[in-house]
Amino acid sequence: MRRSVFLFIFPAVLLQFNFVFSQMPDWKYYRDREGNSYYFDRAFHIRIAEQKIFDCEPVSEQGAQYYFNRGVEYIDDHQIVRGLYYLKSLMCIYSENNRFRKIKRDASLWINHLKKRHGTRYEKYDAETSLLHVKKNKSFVLINEKMYYSLSCSRKPVVISRGWKRSGKEFSLRIAFRSGDPEKSEGYDYVAAVESRDYGFTLKDVGVAQSSWVREYGTEKVIRNEISSEKNFKLYKFSYPDGSPFTGYEAFFISGNKFHFMKIMCHESLGSKLLADMEKLARGFKTVTP
Repeated sequence: MRRSVFLFIFPAVLLQFNFVFSQMPDWKYYRDREGNSYYFDRAFHIRIAEQKIFDCEPVSEQGAQYYFNRGVEYIDDHQIVRGLYYLKSLMCIYSENNRFRKIKRDASLWINHLKKRHGTRYEKYDAETSLLHVKKNKSFVLINEKMYYSLSCSRKPVVISRGWKRSGKEFSLRIAFRSGDPEKSEGYDYVAAVESRDYGFTLKDVGVAQSSWVREYGTEKVIRNEISSEKNFKLYKFSYPDGSPFTGYEAFFISGNKFHFMKIMCHESLGSKLLADMEKLARGFKTVTP
């Protein structure tokens, strides 16, 4: 299989923020094209309005027995999607440890059992658990097994939303990052999103795919400075000329018949502290051509 390192960007969301109003003292409120609402507090941390947190707990080799048992318990409780998430996440971890390899074999047996038991319904469960999350040493890795990409994160990501669109041809992901303890801190330092699409035919040039995407979703008033450009990906640093206080990175990339658009952003006043970390996130995106 051919592996490619790419960059990560914000989605069909093509964020074009408009200042709307302030709902809380010293908080600024923005809404993007998809209707997602964001606030900036006085510390310029991003807060997401009407937030719907999805449980996407990172699974690790060290806690393998716990995660396996948890997955089986969910399945026994008829919560197939939750249980399958843990079993499939375990299958994404490579280890030579004999104890872990036995747990992994048991997870595989359970997955095969679910396939036989649920027949065509299993395809639905499988699609709903296409986004997996594992912890490797000090890194967190998000894996989309249907869109064939992974994203390595130095901080623990919080999955804000994920899901399929266009009858399973597109997958949308939004994540956010906090400094300090992700469970205790309030607000986010920066947010990122990825839109992925299966075109059904091999894409040969990222520039052509990028132009097609822009024509479909419209242009955006943004200043882009190109950082990297190759046949299969383009990376930009961006800012807005209209007073919207955002900065960050955008990327377009292709792999086989898959196209991905990613955007990572923070408040411009925090850019000097966060841009290096954000670029590292972009460069932690990898695709696999099956």
